[in-house]
Amino acid sequence: MASPGGQSHLHIFFSPNTEEVQFDEKWDFVYKKEKHCDENDPADAHCGDNWDHVALDAETKPVLEVGNGKRTEKNTEQLVQKTAARLQNRVPRLITSDAHSPYRKAILKAWGKKKVPRRTGKRGRPKKARYRPPKDLVYATVCKQRLKGRVNKIEIRTVFGTAEQVAQALKLSKCSRRVNTSLTTYSFPPLLSISFKLLSTKELHTIPAAEMCPPKILTGGTCVHCFS
Repeated sequence: MASPGGQSHLHIFFSPNTEEVQFDEKWDFVYKKEKHCDENDPADAHCGDNWDHVALDAETKPVLEVGNGKRTEKNTEQLVQKTAARLQNRVPRLITSDAHSPYRKAILKAWGKKKVPRRTGKRGRPKKARYRPPKDLVYATVCKQRLKGRVNKIEIRTVFGTAEQVAQALKLSKCSRRVNTSLTTYSFPPLLSISFKLLSTKELHTIPAAEMCPPKILTGGTCVHCFS
């Protein structure tokens, strides 16, 4: 596991037959809130806003992957890549997330088909490889619009696949009747951030990366997830 402020991952049981994946992030903070952090103070580098990045098997409920860190494109891509690896790159029937923009690129890179452009022989940099979504990749997002801090509108957007494919995936789903990320919201507590909040900034810097296991920090005993 990495130190807080980077991306920390727990290796948790999961079903190899996952058909519906939900991605989401849960906000919390480490030691103190972001507005109280000093960007010029090295001790505050790992403090402030932190997000638990979660990938959940919506139907059978095991957590596929958990990451803790800043809400960045890099951390989002790492979460998606590790989730795809756990599924042995098999495309699930349905993927849903909130409207966090890095998910689109990360999901396309994880499950898309890579196409490398032919070299033209002309001067200049060669074109970068492109990723195309396979026909069975179905990804939809839940876009929440807020007014004065309250959700006043929810819009469902189909990113990959068609509206018909989304409808068919929901028809086959054992748990969902509409596109949502509610299971990640209510099924998974902000365990990583809570653990780090219990420690002082000085203590965070003195814990070896190998010992940075939130369940172990909380209980002081053996972690049932990483068996350490």
